[in-house]
Parts: sequence; structure tokens; C-alpha cells
Amino acid sequence: HYDSWFILPLVAAWFVWEPPPAAADQPLDPAPTPSRRWLGSALLVGISIAVKWVSLPLLGFLMWRSLRRFKLLLAAGVGLVGLLPMMLAALPFCQSSSCPLIPTRSVFVAYGRSAEFIPYWVAQVWPASLQANWIYLFPLVLFLIWLLLKCDRFQEFAAWYWFGLLLLTPIIHFWYFTWIVPFALSFQLPLQNWGVRLISLSAFVYFSLPSRLPDWQLTEPERLWLWLPFILGWLWTTWQISQAENAVKRDWLI
Repeated sequence: HYDSWFILPLVAAWFVWEPPPAAADQPLDPAPTPSRRWLGSALLVGISIAVKWVSLPLLGFLMWRSLRRFKLLLAAGVGLVGLLPMMLAALPFCQSSSCPLIPTRSVFVAYGRSAEFIPYWVAQVWPASLQANWIYLFPLVLFLIWLLLKCDRFQEFAAWYWFGLLLLTPIIHFWYFTWIVPFALSFQLPLQNWGVRLISLSAFVYFSLPSRLPDWQLTEPERLWLWLPFILGWLWTTWQISQAENAVKRDWLI
């Protein structure tokens, strides 16, 4: 599924846009980043998009950060450079009448399910949602808008984007959780993310699925065993980071 090939450029883009500080006390602020660094990061994100288009929102984040600095030309350049690899990769698949980059006619894409979390509970009260996976684009877009307003750093946006996407997507395979692993650490607060650590254990529940083919569905207890360690661990780490940031602010005020 080429997961490592689309995550690797994203990690490289993160390091280009937010280079690790040379010392622990050196502030990490992308504000003075030269334009070539922004464009280089956009190109790397574009390579990732060319492999798997699910990383497209990360290009939107780079463009938004450019616009917030009132750099309209830079934002346009970031968008063009980021989309160029995807357009080049699409050429072999596109014809004059169609360009099926997203297999919307696929039964699996349209209403396939496996080990999903939020869509599963929605389906318990709204069974018709089982026939329309596209409806989860709306909460995902709202979540992305919130992230754009909340996040200043590439790593923070990427980590929360993958977290939200994993919770909202109706289609889950165990290797999807590897997408979030590189972004689960922060240069500023290198706390180990308990959500990611625990999902590395609970994700093995997924391997119960092949034993019940053709019904590719987890039972409700299995679903809880898979997801709750990830969600609770993530929230616990988020609370820890919040406490650490508040402590830093208090020390600075003193």
C-alpha cells in the first residue's frame, strides 16, 4: 500500500519546514523561514500526495500559514509546487473523459466498513449511514477548519489531522495507524504519546478479522479493545502537554 513511501516525504517536509533546534533552549519558530524552505516543504508534501492523496490537507496547512503572513504569491507558489507532483503522477491514469484518481465507484470506497470507530456508532442510531461513506467528509472538513485556526506547527497539525481522520474514516486497516507514529512526538515537549504506544498493542485485535471472512467486521468488544487505548492514551498525553505548556508559561511570567 506504499504507506512508508507517502509518510517519508511528509516527515521530510516537517523537518524542512520546522528544522529541529540545535539546542534544547533554542526556540523553534517558523516565522523567519525563507521562501525556498516553504517551497521545498510544499514539494515534499506534494510527493506524498502523489502517492496517497489523503495527505492533501497538509498542503492546505502550508498555504494557510503563508496566507496568514499576507504572502499571497508565496501561498500560490506553495499550492502550485505542492500540486505539481500529483498532476504529473495522474497523467498515466487520466484521459480526456475521466480522471479516476479516487475510485468512487468502488464498493469498498462507497460503503465498505471494517474496524471503524465513529461511523460504527453513528450506524447504530442511523443505519442508512452504512450506505454513504461520503457523509463523513463534512465533519472532517469542519475538523480541518478548526485545526487550521488552532495549529501553528506542521507536526501539531499533522498529528491531530491523522487522529481525527482515523476516528472519522469508515474504512480502517491496522497499518493506517502507522501514519500518525512519526508525528506523535514534539521537539518542544518530547513526551511519549501514550495513545500511539498503546495502539501498537491493541491494533493486533484487527487480526481477528480474517478468521471470520467474508464478514470483515469487528465485534463491539473487539472494537472497544482496539480504539479505547488509543483514544484515552491520546487524551492523556494531550493533557500532559497542556500541563507542561502551562508550567512553562508560569515560569516565564515569574
